[in-house]
Amino acid sequence: KLKESIKDFHNTPVIFKKFQDTLLNSSNLLIEKSREQISYILSKQDDCNIISNLLAKNKIPLRVCHYDPKISNFLFDSNLNALCLIDLDTVMPGTFLTDISDAIRTICVTGDEQEKEISKIHFKDDYFKHFISTYLNQNIKNLNIYEVKNIINAVDLIFLEQGIRFLDDYLNGNKYFKVRYKDHNLIRAKNQLYLSKIVSSKKKYLEEIISNTLNKISHNL
Repeated sequence: KLKESIKDFHNTPVIFKKFQDTLLNSSNLLIEKSREQISYILSKQDDCNIISNLLAKNKIPLRVCHYDPKISNFLFDSNLNALCLIDLDTVMPGTFLTDISDAIRTICVTGDEQEKEISKIHFKDDYFKHFISTYLNQNIKNLNIYEVKNIINAVDLIFLEQGIRFLDDYLNGNKYFKVRYKDHNLIRAKNQLYLSKIVSSKKKYLEEIISNTLNKISHNL
């Protein structure tokens, strides 16, 4: 029942449509410099609808979500125990899939969105295993089967969505995100879209981690 504090903040189909509109008005030079990233995004159009389709079919519920649970929005004590979430301007109706995946997006990777060298960008499987096993042990009772089955799809989607947002801003003249140099948003987009590709290529393996975790939880009940 909360109001939507930032309209369409994680509405991927709307974000994708805005990107398509931006392409029509972008300079040929910027499009040429990001042609590989543009092609990848356009090839993933159907994936942009995964969460919105689940919501439309009432397979997953809207819940109260933080909607920006990146690692820098957690406060820890001196013993690294998590205390709370901060930056609450994004708290609104959303899906657990988005909150889970956005936390994973910043916790389970090497470096951050600013990394320029693709060879230094990795999805950390061990961090993911730790994160998802702890999360599911604590919260499995609150998730339905469709939420559990689509966790990896959501992780792929959150990297894709963030890549689209960065590239859209780059093609639109860097008006939304603060940048330190002209191609900053292009670098960010390449970074996030590369991670989308990695997660997509590891989908079966990551789903096995979830399946094994669920089996352990079921065995301990």
